[in-house]
Amino acid sequence: MIRSLRSRPLFWILAAATALRVAGLGFGLHHPDEHLIINHALAFGTGDLNPHMFYLPTFFMYLLFGLFGLFYATGFLTGVFSNPDDFLTLFLRQPELFYTLARTVSVVFGVATVGVIYLLGKEFKNKTVGTWAALFLAVNFLHVRDSHFATMDIALTFFMTLSLVYLLHFLNYKNKDAYWKAVAIAAVATATKYNGIVLILPIAVAYLADRPSPIALIRDFFISTLIFMVIFFCLSPYVFLDFATAIKFIEHLYMLNTHFTIVWSDRFEMLVSSIGLPFFILVMIGFLKCFWPIRLKNFILSLFMVAYCFMIIKAGQPFERYFLPLIPVSLIWAFPGAEWLTLKIKRPSGDRLILGLTVLILVLPKTIYQDVLFFRKDTRDLTREWIVQHIPPGEIIVLDDSGDAPRLTPSPDQVQQQIAKIDLRDPKSQTKKKRLENLLKLSPYPAFHYKIYFFSERSESPEFTMLTHSIPYSMKALRSLNARYLVVSEASKIARKDFYEKIDPYLEKVFVADPRLDKTKEIDIRAWTYTAIYDDVFWNLKHPGRFLYVYKINYS
Repeated sequence: MIRSLRSRPLFWILAAATALRVAGLGFGLHHPDEHLIINHALAFGTGDLNPHMFYLPTFFMYLLFGLFGLFYATGFLTGVFSNPDDFLTLFLRQPELFYTLARTVSVVFGVATVGVIYLLGKEFKNKTVGTWAALFLAVNFLHVRDSHFATMDIALTFFMTLSLVYLLHFLNYKNKDAYWKAVAIAAVATATKYNGIVLILPIAVAYLADRPSPIALIRDFFISTLIFMVIFFCLSPYVFLDFATAIKFIEHLYMLNTHFTIVWSDRFEMLVSSIGLPFFILVMIGFLKCFWPIRLKNFILSLFMVAYCFMIIKAGQPFERYFLPLIPVSLIWAFPGAEWLTLKIKRPSGDRLILGLTVLILVLPKTIYQDVLFFRKDTRDLTREWIVQHIPPGEIIVLDDSGDAPRLTPSPDQVQQQIAKIDLRDPKSQTKKKRLENLLKLSPYPAFHYKIYFFSERSESPEFTMLTHSIPYSMKALRSLNARYLVVSEASKIARKDFYEKIDPYLEKVFVADPRLDKTKEIDIRAWTYTAIYDDVFWNLKHPGRFLYVYKINYS
């Protein structure tokens, strides 16, 4: 059986997909969304399953909570942990262990999506299309990159693709069970991330294309709605149970996203770069070839892509990771595009050669180099190392942009002050207090600790992740603290240009964490995330991360 399995291309494609996604998995604690997700997953251990935060639904966080629970149970049975405090202490001492464990969930969903796209291609046309689509996704730059992160995007892509598989199966065989499965999995996708709700439109159109009777239509509408709502409720119950809070968070998220100004050309460039230019050309050829004469399956997949693009644009979602669910569907059209191209150049057997060369020469090197970057120190690591070597413990350091800031340990007196500031009306107050108290109990306490403050436009707002103290953007606030050092990213300097120009006379640059290979070339601010999708930026990266500057503040 194993020999038979190894003779199948899909086996080796899945093996390659796994290797690319596992490489460099323990890269550090740098993805800003991971902190939010993992902190909330651990907080469920208090017994309160209400996240009290609804920027994201809870299903993925519940999965991580279950994984951490299994980790604790294993450790308890083997004598590693004697009580939950030991577990929390390990998290405070070695958070990397928990982050790496959480990232394995994305790896599993990422590799599983490679298998699912094979099924999607098979339902769309045949096994050949499915096999090539699986290979394309296995080496896709953006999908490999984000499979390294403990975030919802890869899981969302898996469930959305799986729902479309069952939807095409329903269209192919008029199998009603496949329709119900498509609805159920759409609910799981929505409980993973709200974007999954867009599946309702292609599911509805596919159902109506079957021309049901009025009675069947009414009956199936109510059954579909019931299935969707029950599954969503089971996986993310507090969206309903704490509905008023959920609505406030969703409205606030929408407001935050609308602050980003992303023009159509930038979104198009994101989509092209997410798929890869060579594949994008083949995808467009294949799409046009399959679209005319109009086929229902092609129309359904196209409708999904248009509806999803409209949703993320309307919701103001600005980053390339939001295009991830479009990638599997797009890659389905690449092989038909290659087939058409080889017929036009009168090389009917050349489609595999074209696709093979595209993967090996134009796509795979970028994906492999990305994995190399995962093994290298991030600019935040470089900055932290410089601080530990050059700034004595106990010094006052102000950090801007918590997502780009190096991870530093707060001083014990700051932790005590933070405990005193906890608002008992905060539903997470006991969780915060417990974690801070355990941090103080670390023996020995980390030698390199500092008095840390964060610049914030809402300096009085409590942070769940306990980023210690915050201050407003003002020279007066810096003076009142007698802060000696400031750490700021290039992105923050650009976003708050007026403020940094105003305080520039007081700043002495003492360190720069530069991510570039060639330091004479400009680097685009679009490289906001771990590694950039744009080639002109990407190939000039020596380290992942943004520019970070350390300034000494001189008040005289």
